Amino acid sequence: MAEVRLIPPTLSNVVHQDTYCTDRDTIMDFKFNKDGLLTRLEVTLVPADFNGANPSTDPRAVTEEANPFDLDNNSFKGWAVLNSNGIAGIQSVSQNGVGGQSVKVSGGSWQVWVRGFNGGETKGFVKSDKLLTPSTGPSCDPIFPYDNP
Repeated sequence: MAEVRLIPPTLSNVVHQDTYCTDRDTIMDFKFNKDGLLTRLEVTLVPADFNGANPSTDPRAVTEEANPFDLDNNSFKGWAVLNSNGIAGIQSVSQNGVGGQSVKVSGGSWQVWVRGFNGGETKGFVKSDKLLTPSTGPSCDPIFPYDNP
């Protein structure tokens, strides 16, 4: 009998807004390109000084997962609510404005990473090219048009 192997999705081009608010909650929009079936998604935030290839090895990392079951080869869009009460943790993940993710962050810059799965198969973490930085300015939670980040 032939073994059936699941093919993991390929994720690339992780993009998110530049800032999060340190004095109020922030809706952090993000997107990435995806090729293949996505049955589980992990979103990880890790402090900017992390230098490894696997952010889950950093005890300061905060990670949550969702089960989007996305069949299309497309641009995956999601958002996260960042709470400014200073306790690291994530409650849930959302896609296309459905559900809610609450990521508790405090001071400093954070790197956003994503990891996609098809069943238990993954190609590993993909990080964004820029940092998510703290701000107290009036535009710390900018509107993030998905078609033009």
